[in-house]
Amino acid sequence: MTRSGTVAGVLALLVALCFAAPARADDKDKGPQSDDSKVEIARLKRTVEALRVRLDTLEAEAEVSNREMASVRNTLKRIEARLARLEDGGMSSSSRRSMSFDPAPRTGTGTIYLVNELDVPVAVAVGDQTYVLRPYATRTIPDYPAGSVSYTVAARGYSATTRRTTVYANETRTVTIRP
Repeated sequence: MTRSGTVAGVLALLVALCFAAPARADDKDKGPQSDDSKVEIARLKRTVEALRVRLDTLEAEAEVSNREMASVRNTLKRIEARLARLEDGGMSSSSRRSMSFDPAPRTGTGTIYLVNELDVPVAVAVGDQTYVLRPYATRTIPDYPAGSVSYTVAARGYSATTRRTTVYANETRTVTIRP
């Protein structure tokens, strides 16, 4: 049952009790209350008490929920503020920036020469292309765009390794895979 439904039920019961038909004067003359009316009164008192307990419980839960929601709201505000600072390019004093300069010209192409000195086949991923070299084989990659290049070497029995090198225009960069 929802909280609003419970509160509405409590209010409806209280309204019903307030507007119940008043006892007539001639009922007092009939003597003590009948057993049916005593049972009904007792049942209604138990219902009212149960509803008061439930209302108290709901109010306590609402208070806890309000505190939890306030905590979540505060956390959300802190995260949003930090995100806004980061989006604005604001860096905290403990943040660190680093830059690098690649002296290789971005125009032109060079050559990459792969050399496998292992006794097992290797897979060399250069850019978005993978080359497989047999044991002690070589491979030439002509017309590779000049600039910084990352490559990954994987071979059975060895850990995969990622490295970075620079390919210069009109030059050959040799990548040797050794044990």
